[in-house]
Amino acid sequence: MIRRARSWLNPVEQPSHRDRIFGALRLGGTPHVLRPTRPAHPEITGLTVRTEAMIGHVTLTIAEVAGPRGPDFDSFVDVCVGVEKELSPDDPPLTPAEIEADYFRPSAHRELRSWLAHRDGRPVGAITIEIPHDANRDELRPDIWVVSDQRRQGIATELLRTGLHPVAEGRSRLGLWVETDAAGAFCRSLGLDHRQVERCSRLSVSDIDHRELQRWVEQAPARSEGYRLVSWQGPCPDEHMDAFCVAYDAMADIPLDDVEHRHTPLTPRDIRDKERAMADSRTPIVSLVLAPDGAAAGLTVLWANHSRPFLAEQDDTGVLPDHRGRGIGRWLKAANLSQTLADHTELRVIETYNAESNPWMLAINVDMGFRPHKAYHAYQGPLPEQLLDGRA
Repeated sequence: MIRRARSWLNPVEQPSHRDRIFGALRLGGTPHVLRPTRPAHPEITGLTVRTEAMIGHVTLTIAEVAGPRGPDFDSFVDVCVGVEKELSPDDPPLTPAEIEADYFRPSAHRELRSWLAHRDGRPVGAITIEIPHDANRDELRPDIWVVSDQRRQGIATELLRTGLHPVAEGRSRLGLWVETDAAGAFCRSLGLDHRQVERCSRLSVSDIDHRELQRWVEQAPARSEGYRLVSWQGPCPDEHMDAFCVAYDAMADIPLDDVEHRHTPLTPRDIRDKERAMADSRTPIVSLVLAPDGAAAGLTVLWANHSRPFLAEQDDTGVLPDHRGRGIGRWLKAANLSQTLADHTELRVIETYNAESNPWMLAINVDMGFRPHKAYHAYQGPLPEQLLDGRA
């Protein structure tokens, strides 16, 4: 599963994330280390970058992918799908619509640039670099894929070198999420430090206790105090836009452990940008709790997948500090999930991400029936100078 979660701004449901605050690296097998190669020499043409680097006696050619209508997009998809299938063999494969939404749809808060590596004419690796334009504009977040029989040969290194070259100015930090020991070793070889462990959990629809969910909805203490819940699917109604943005600030104090990250408040423009970016691949299902005076108290967001309807992604859930201790988190998640199940009968699995240091949200998820599926590790540190100055 692509680690980049669908969070409105940040890659995290802690909510994670997703989102996933960082990019990701997908390598398997034995540890990947920096191997001596002849440094790549970028050729900049217009806004694109093309490099060639010698790995052994073979030339690795890396070219920027112009976008989903460009000639290399299908090969980029093939690399991503192949590597993700290796890591999640029991899941239906990713679709071009998902990959386009996650890696080729920029917003006001981020730019995305992607490259594809060929070796002897065969696509062997890919990279997308997220370039934040929000409060975390000092960071770069790469996602890297290398096909299984081409690992431990320096391809990830050359992809990262090529991707960093045109975007590193004014940036000082690199952040990645990784799943395998090999990817962790690669991060350490770049001088990055381990910052956080995140649990990916899955809930099987067949294991859901529907009566327990109903009890959470009916017996939420907040209901007797005059709180009310509103829900919708698709674009946020205009009348709830301001409350949605305020409720999102509940994400400001999610556990980050040693991760360096600054919360960025959500704006109506951000919401509309995200809705447009995801429209072809996923539908947001949202529940919002309002206090007796109409002020925002909390929210939860779940994404239904158009291309792979068996899977939904539980994203941000948060309750503002003044409204905690009233069962609002359980109420939100139970009501939203019940609505999702009623409207999406093909759904079989719900996936979510939480920091292992977030016992409050983990407890709710475990009580709902979520069980650990995978672990992801956050690495972060200064941009690797050995890739920026031409040293291998």
